[in-house]
Amino acid sequence: MDGREGLIDTAVKTSETGYIQRRLVKAMEDIIVKYDGIVRNSLGDVIQFLYGEDGMDAVWIESQNLKLEDDRYQLGTEIATTGDTTMHKPVNLKRLNWNAQKTFRIDLRRPFDMHQMEIVEAIDKLQERLKVVPGDDFLSMEAKRNATLLFNILLHSSFASKRVMKDYRLTRETFEWVIGEIESRFLQSLVAPDKLILRIRIMNYDAPKGQLQDESAEDDVFLKKIESNMLTKMALRGILDINKVFIKSGKINRFDENEGFKTRSRVDA
Repeated sequence: MDGREGLIDTAVKTSETGYIQRRLVKAMEDIIVKYDGIVRNSLGDVIQFLYGEDGMDAVWIESQNLKLEDDRYQLGTEIATTGDTTMHKPVNLKRLNWNAQKTFRIDLRRPFDMHQMEIVEAIDKLQERLKVVPGDDFLSMEAKRNATLLFNILLHSSFASKRVMKDYRLTRETFEWVIGEIESRFLQSLVAPDKLILRIRIMNYDAPKGQLQDESAEDDVFLKKIESNMLTKMALRGILDINKVFIKSGKINRFDENEGFKTRSRVDA
């Protein structure tokens, strides 16, 4: 557990954070992803219907920038209301396209051998195959739409027919290879069934050992390794001091049973 090592010199007592951390680990060690994608504990109680609300293992998640035309209104009114267009998605489409151009040695001066409708239909069929939740019922389809909405927007933005024909100049063979790589990497990024949630969060914690800088002190073990929306009253049974999570320079965050962690509302310790 690397989290405590970086918190020792940030106005946090080792004994206190270590004890809270140990009780947190013991309380969540039975939470697991089942084969139906639902996160449950050993008693069968439902913690989340879909891990992280998108079913993705954060090992494969990368930060990507999103540029839109047709979906700009939806982005501004529903998704990125703060103006931030950076998102975290499993497949880096920009790098994948660059690799395809280098691997297949694309000549930007050669004629394009695909019709634009082939590109649109290929992207639409790819979106239908990207299933996060199995099943064709209404709830499964709604969960799939919510989990893949941003990725589908990013897919349409990155592989619009005009960009593929004018900027990328991908051949038919190269474009089919790119489509296959996107599908395989997306399915690979789905969280594996029977995988402990605590194990997933520990693997995703990539902070360096030793002292952490003040500006990176927010990468606390409680915020980095554990999904904040999973910290419910049921999950926090037996953890008495969880309402005192030290973040930076004598400041603390408080846990509200109704709202969860308030990661920015600091009060004096």
